[in-house]
Amino acid sequence: MFFLKRASALVRTLVFFPVVLPTVAVGLLFQKLFQVAPQTGPVNSLLNAVGLDSVDWFSSAGHAFWVLIIMDVWRSMGFYAVLLFAGLVDIPEEVLESARLDGASACGSSATSCCRCPSRY
Repeated sequence: MFFLKRASALVRTLVFFPVVLPTVAVGLLFQKLFQVAPQTGPVNSLLNAVGLDSVDWFSSAGHAFWVLIIMDVWRSMGFYAVLLFAGLVDIPEEVLESARLDGASACGSSATSCCRCPSRY
């Protein structure tokens, strides 16, 4: 887990960035992403490249609802990712070493170590 500790500041900054963006900026970003006219946004361009028709995302309540859900998940996911990242970085080296000695892979050792670490409330 040394690589997590070494890059932790950069990773936390990049992942947490959507959380600190103002809601208006996120709304404008998603408006440009799902834009139909006068220019198509990246999402509709991708749909056209795959051979599907463009969708007017903001014309119906059903499509707009899903755009709002995607926007909210993207915006709030950084907070929970930083919490998970902090927990992974805080796993004691002794626990990781014992997991490696038991034959766990790098991914498996951190997953099993998370479940076995005592709570620090």
